Amino acid sequence: DEEYADICYWSLKIIDYVIHNSDYEMTQIGATTKKWRTAGVSVLNLANYLAVNNLNYSTTESKQRIHELFERHEYFLLEASLRISKERGLAEWIHKTKYPEGYNKNVDKIADFTYKYDWMDLKRRIKENGGIGHSALSCEVPSESSSILANCTNSVYPVRSRVVVKTGATSKYFTMPPGV
Repeated sequence: DEEYADICYWSLKIIDYVIHNSDYEMTQIGATTKKWRTAGVSVLNLANYLAVNNLNYSTTESKQRIHELFERHEYFLLEASLRISKERGLAEWIHKTKYPEGYNKNVDKIADFTYKYDWMDLKRRIKENGGIGHSALSCEVPSESSSILANCTNSVYPVRSRVVVKTGATSKYFTMPPGV
């Protein structure tokens, strides 16, 4: 957890730096980007993670494992953004999001999962702070180009073939789940 928290902090810190130090050809896009401070830290290679642990997407055990992974991801991203907000200030338009309210218990209605982290304490700290430093923290997109560079499976999507062929502008990449 300590290492994951550190990775989340530095990932957001780098994104934050890029947001504030990039040259925007259209000044309004730059102004809006800086007011929202939208970050998108994703997870790659979930299919491989499940395969290595002899799990698939449909079992209760795999769903709990996925929940644990993403609970850690979201919790430490929120912690990191809270920390950054104390260093740099809140995202200017944070009041336009739900983040000042903290953790929404409606997420518990999705499934009966076991939670590891103290979400109520985190909610309290976010509310006391008036929100966090970013208007969005994570995104789970196909991440094709990132997965090519990392030579891994896409974000959260299941592998649909035993051999995955990925093509880039200059080359092809082949990935295979473990044990193939």
